[in-house]
Amino acid sequence: MSIDEEIAALRALQANGETKVPAAFGHKSAKPSGADSPLTPMIAKSSAPLSLSQTEKMARLQIEKQQAEQALDKERQNSLKMEAAYQIQLRAALAARPKSLEPGEMAKQVTANQTLQKDFEYLKVQSKRGESDLLDALEQLEQARKESEFLRKKFRELQAENQKLRRALSTPR
Repeated sequence: MSIDEEIAALRALQANGETKVPAAFGHKSAKPSGADSPLTPMIAKSSAPLSLSQTEKMARLQIEKQQAEQALDKERQNSLKMEAAYQIQLRAALAARPKSLEPGEMAKQVTANQTLQKDFEYLKVQSKRGESDLLDALEQLEQARKESEFLRKKFRELQAENQKLRRALSTPR
């Protein structure tokens, strides 16, 4: 008989007026009928004794119930242990996390990066201006060098002409 059928049979006994588990129910895992136990059903006195098979069924159901409760308790304990282990791992992971990954630190870094990016853009523009100014100055220098070369050449020509004129003046005619 399945557990569901056994439960149905017990309910039928209860519906027939059975109000207490008989003394023959004594099982080594069950407590005496006078003890307060959540595992042993406490029902008022029975008017007719239960048959041996029904008592055995009740005992089997009681044992299965206790085993199920024990399995559930073990599962709860394992679950609590696993949760505690996960919490320890989480704390360790959070402790090992670099401060730069903290949300507040991340916002500060983003702001600092934006400021640096703006400064970089400004300096890049200034560099282009400085480069342009430098190229202009180099052009002016080249022009000044050419003009200086031209003026030196003119100066030499004028010196040569001046020398000719002095010789011409110093020589009698």
